Amino acid sequence: MHYNKGAMSIIRKLERRLETIFEGAFARALASSIEPLEIAHHLERIIEDNRVEGLKRTYIPNVYTIRVSKKDFNLLKPFLEDLTHELAAFVRDKAVELNATLPGPVELTFEESDRVKAGSVLIIPHVRKRDMEAAAEEEASLEKTQAITPAQAASLGLHVVIATLEDLETGKKYPISRLPARIGRLESNDVRLADSAVSRIHAEIVREGTSFILRDLESTNGTKVNGRRIKHKKLAPGDLITIGQTRLRWQVNE
Repeated sequence: MHYNKGAMSIIRKLERRLETIFEGAFARALASSIEPLEIAHHLERIIEDNRVEGLKRTYIPNVYTIRVSKKDFNLLKPFLEDLTHELAAFVRDKAVELNATLPGPVELTFEESDRVKAGSVLIIPHVRKRDMEAAAEEEASLEKTQAITPAQAASLGLHVVIATLEDLETGKKYPISRLPARIGRLESNDVRLADSAVSRIHAEIVREGTSFILRDLESTNGTKVNGRRIKHKKLAPGDLITIGQTRLRWQVNE
C-alpha cells in the first residue's frame, strides 16, 4: 500500500508512540502474531474507504469495533487502554489530514472473535444515527448564519479553542479545542507535559453540562487544584492546577 507524505507522518508518529507501549519481551512475543501498527494500517484503510459527503462537509466514521483472535486479544489485553487511546488519537489525526469531520466522539472497542485468525484483524466502522442527525442539523444551521458557538464548532469537529492551560513557569499556553482533553507525558495527549513526575496519562478535563471537570486518572503523584489534592473537581477560571512539578492556570475562552 502506498501512503502519501501526510499519511506517513501520522503513521510514524503513531509508531513511535506504540514503541513506548509495546517493547521488550512483549514486542518479541507479538512478532509472530498481531502487530499493533498493522491494526493502524487497517484502520486507516477503513477510514479512507468509508468517507461520506455531507451537504457542506466530508464525514468519516467515529465508532469502530476491532475484532481479533482470542490469542491476540489475550496478548493485547494488558495494554488495551493505552492502545485504544493511541488509535483514537490516530483517527482524529486522520480526520484532520483528510479535512474531514467526525460526527461525534471517537470510540474504539476491541473484541475477541473465533472467526478471526491469529495475526489478522477485522474492523467494523459505525456512525450512530443520532450523531449523523446532529451533524446534519449543524450543517443546516451553517447555511443560516456565519457565526457559531464554540460548542457547536466542537460538535462539528472544528478546532476552536474553548479553554487554555498556561504553564506558570515557562508561560507556554496549551490550547484546548476538544473534550475530553487528556493531560500527561505521552505525546498523544492533548496536553503533553515533559515532566518526569507526570504519569503517561495523568488527568483529563471533561465537560458536564456547562461545567468543566478535572479528573485524576489514578496518577502516581496525584493532581492538585489550588493546592489541594483532588480526584474530581469542578474548575473555575483562574484555578491553579498542579500536575507533577508543573503548575498550570486554567482559563476559559467561551
